[in-house]
Amino acid sequence: MAAGYPSTGVIETPPCHHGRVSTAIVVAVVVVLMLLGIGMVVNQLLRLRRYLRDSPTEQPRGADPEPPEHFG
Repeated sequence: MAAGYPSTGVIETPPCHHGRVSTAIVVAVVVVLMLLGIGMVVNQLLRLRRYLRDSPTEQPRGADPEPPEHFG
């Protein structure tokens, strides 16, 4: 047997970290998508608040509101 080689024929390799790296990538993508979704919802709520704040609250003069029709 040559010097420098293991006698058992087994070559030990360092532990593989591919599983942890791929898990970290998946978690990062999920977090980014969640933040993007939350941002979209908050943006729509702010737009709705601005729309409701800027909309006229009074009925125009001469407009007589009619009661809703009841079907039944």
